[in-house]
Amino acid sequence: IMDSLPVGMAIINSSSGIMQSVNNKLARLVGHSPSQLVGKSWSTLHPTDLDEGVSGKNLNSVSPGKGNARYSTRLICTDGTQKYVDLILAPIELLGQHLTVGVYIDQTDQMAMDKRLREVQKLEAIGELAGGIAHDFNNILGSIQGNTQLAQLVVVDKESGDYLDAILSATDKAK
Repeated sequence: IMDSLPVGMAIINSSSGIMQSVNNKLARLVGHSPSQLVGKSWSTLHPTDLDEGVSGKNLNSVSPGKGNARYSTRLICTDGTQKYVDLILAPIELLGQHLTVGVYIDQTDQMAMDKRLREVQKLEAIGELAGGIAHDFNNILGSIQGNTQLAQLVVVDKESGDYLDAILSATDKAK
């Protein structure tokens, strides 16, 4: 039944943290076979920089009467990469044993798409900002050109006229 699920799943002994059963989806997610994971502490799947409750060193966050726990966390793969997952821990009692069912939902691709979307949104914002600055700059140039042309109407000496011509030439080039 576990292997027919579209999510990774492990059944963990609540007191020892040892994985008693692992489905193929979870094993493939981290680059192992189920037999390589069964009998190992589930903390081997989790980076050591996570707090105790999430890393699997402490399953006290879920026990009968306390309900389920949900985390966004990471898993360590055999190649050293990390997968981002939503982890749901649910306590069960089976044949007198206190167990925890861990359901792993891979969010790695979703997180990569979200990151890419944020990058695109930042680029879009930069583009809008640059467009606004260019528009404002163009407005300032237009004002300089208009006032320079008005000044040309009242200036009579050649030297001042040459300066005004240079200003108009520079503003034309800037546009």
